[in-house]
Amino acid sequence: MLRFARKPLGVILACASVAVLASGCGVSHYNRLVRKRAARLRGEVKFKGLYQPTKIPDTPLSIRIPMIFSDSYTAESPHPDDGAQIRPDRLAPPFLPLPGMKLTYENTATAPDGSKQPFYCYLAAVTSQAGQAERYAGELLTRLKQTFPNAPDAWEVVDAESPTGFAVHWQKIRTSGPQPFLVKKDGQVAVQSLDGLFELWMHDAGDHVVFVGWRTPSAINEPSTGELPSEGGTVLPPSDPKPDMDKWPQLTAGTLTKESDAE
Repeated sequence: MLRFARKPLGVILACASVAVLASGCGVSHYNRLVRKRAARLRGEVKFKGLYQPTKIPDTPLSIRIPMIFSDSYTAESPHPDDGAQIRPDRLAPPFLPLPGMKLTYENTATAPDGSKQPFYCYLAAVTSQAGQAERYAGELLTRLKQTFPNAPDAWEVVDAESPTGFAVHWQKIRTSGPQPFLVKKDGQVAVQSLDGLFELWMHDAGDHVVFVGWRTPSAINEPSTGELPSEGGTVLPPSDPKPDMDKWPQLTAGTLTKESDAE
């Protein structure tokens, strides 16, 4: 869960100034520290709808997942609707297997017809060498256009703002169209072809290439409204989560860090 300082920003910065000046640090160094601290505090407010960092298994990388998700799965996980092992078409996009699948996050939202429709966040990462990210980008785009002929012809370059105020460099691609979803209605799960959104983010971390995929039926993709509930200063998951593909992918992308980047 996320926790935030209760002191006003001005008080925190004033305390920081006393500590820095007392230690004999120069004014320019103090100013850099103040700007860095202020940027982090402002950033944390914007990112408060995300959990604390989750380690991407078998990598030095961590990322923060939105609180709209309540459950995560690996390839060996049981699933309440699938039995002892999660279905492959639930674990990963059925039309685009991702290299190095690690974790899948799933939740459901109520559609206008009363059915429970699922939405997903997929985490994947593979070790890489120079130029590998570009090869993955080309291969994945080719496969994506086989299912979605109207998919963009190129990836979009995005610098995602981070809680520290610095940007994390990504490429992303979004497409839409009919795709299979495991829909639950009247207690029964069945595959339905629904109009949906799929968005894939790719980051070259040097020794790893990271992929974060997002998928949702269009009928349940709604903008987030209002503040998340909180209790005792702790932000709580929303009671009626919505995917909001214009918000959560961008915020999540900005939280990717490597162990060597940690302060």
